[in-house]
Amino acid sequence: MLANPLAPDYRATVGAVLRSTFGDPSRARGKPAKVAQILRLAVEKQPPVRLLVGSDVVRGAALAAAARAEEDARWKVLSVSTDFAAEG
Repeated sequence: MLANPLAPDYRATVGAVLRSTFGDPSRARGKPAKVAQILRLAVEKQPPVRLLVGSDVVRGAALAAAARAEEDARWKVLSVSTDFAAEG
């Protein structure tokens, strides 16, 4: 997560923010050595626009997408109300 450990004075504050944002690095499921497999994307004809690396990220992205879709649905009527009226 960080190149250098946090100074003791910052562990309670900055450390808490980092943990709440990125999670506890000691619980990460990914194996850094396997990340090298990503290099094969350099020869892909159609590489992904974005790549979710690791099951933690896949799960987090799914939760974010679901929350975004739910909010979009909640505001759909207002969102589409800005269109020109259909001529009939």
